[in-house]
Amino acid sequence: MWTDTTRAQYARAQLTLPSDLTDAEWAVLEPFLPQPSQVGRPRKWPLRRIVEAILYLLRGGLSPAAGMTDAQSRELQGQQEECEAIERKLVHSARLDEEIAKGQKELYDLRSKVTAQFISLARRSAEAGYAVGSTSEQIVGAL
Repeated sequence: MWTDTTRAQYARAQLTLPSDLTDAEWAVLEPFLPQPSQVGRPRKWPLRRIVEAILYLLRGGLSPAAGMTDAQSRELQGQQEECEAIERKLVHSARLDEEIAKGQKELYDLRSKVTAQFISLARRSAEAGYAVGSTSEQIVGAL
């Protein structure tokens, strides 16, 4: 529940925008931000203003389509649809890759079974006295 004390403590009326930082909030946040570099060009904007601008945008202060012409908005929409189409193709391709890998494994397993059966058949035919050069019809006929 809001009391007069808490209402005064959290009041943002003195700020330019509701998303701006109070001095107390900035004192908490500032140590986590990088210090200015000793070399290179000095900062054009104070870091506090940059953080406040980001907070303003995050709070919904600017629509994504603000300042766009209809042509730019249509172009952006077209680019988004193109990206979605590419994403769908990539997902489809990944699924096909999975299916191909599964098919290759099944084929490998099938080849292994056929090879094992052939080896077993060759052993039985050798035990039955057929020569190595015997035709498959002769070997199968003996079974």
